[in-house]
Amino acid sequence: DLQEYLGSYITDASGKLVFNEGVLVKAVRNGYWIVLDELNLAPSDVLEALNRLLDDNRELFVPELQETIKAHPNFMLFGTQNPPTHYGGRKMLSRAFRNRFIEIQVGEIPDNELSTILEKRCKIPLSYASKMVEVMKELRMHRQSSRVFAGKHGFITPRDLFRWAKRYEEFGKSQECLAKNGYYLLAERLRDEDEKSVVQEVLEKHFRVKLNIQNLYGQILSEESSSNSIVGLGGSKSLGRVFMTKSMKKLYFLVERCFQLREPVLLVGETGGGKTTGFRPIRDKFRLNSNYEEMIEQLKKLKAFTCYPKDHYGNAFISYALTPVMILSERNK
Repeated sequence: DLQEYLGSYITDASGKLVFNEGVLVKAVRNGYWIVLDELNLAPSDVLEALNRLLDDNRELFVPELQETIKAHPNFMLFGTQNPPTHYGGRKMLSRAFRNRFIEIQVGEIPDNELSTILEKRCKIPLSYASKMVEVMKELRMHRQSSRVFAGKHGFITPRDLFRWAKRYEEFGKSQECLAKNGYYLLAERLRDEDEKSVVQEVLEKHFRVKLNIQNLYGQILSEESSSNSIVGLGGSKSLGRVFMTKSMKKLYFLVERCFQLREPVLLVGETGGGKTTGFRPIRDKFRLNSNYEEMIEQLKKLKAFTCYPKDHYGNAFISYALTPVMILSERNK
């Protein structure tokens, strides 16, 4: 939204309308540096607003104020983008617009440099880092064998390597542990078992270990554990209505590792598969308290959904969507 960059009128504490400057206006006035990430995803009105700022006169026009702001001498604007032909949803910026920038092509990190970065940044032995990079290279060679792996980075990206290396410090420093963590990270994002087998074979080849998938989650799926309990977590009382089947225990295991490293999680699956339930055991184990009433107020301010009077239910879907929030709110009382 262009208003996020330029600003908009808001009501202050006294009820008076005042103009609240956006991030771009503040940066231009005060000489801040600003980075516009994924520039070729920006809407056209945002790109048009940048035209004068990118000219030699370095000016920004704010329509709401009818004011032209001269850029501070220290102001700098950086833009980044992925190649539009390699990634979906990106637009092709016009040559005239791109000519307003000093364009620099950033190549891929060479394999030997990537190994060194992993070693220095993640405190991982160079021999292990080199094997991880070799795994990435071989998985890329398989990218054309399946539509799931379409594109050079279909299996793995350098970002995945850093996440993988971070788990080395947290979850075990042996070569076998590193291979297992590679499987959890790279294979569990895939739906097809044949594709998971490709990841398994490549990991076994380069780390010279045997990954027994049946025993990979042995502790978490142990038959000795009660059907509604899990390692480090209480039984049915703490889990409420979450029944810890084998598949739910496996999901818990994978999500917990992400939580411990504060990694963002995207759960993908069919409707009713337990995606929205997957985080609850983590919350219960670590006694995470969420203020759901505050969350609802924030959603109201963002106009994420329409608020109806308490005695009015205008839309069954809205009522249904609020049910999980109300249930969770009740459980936190």
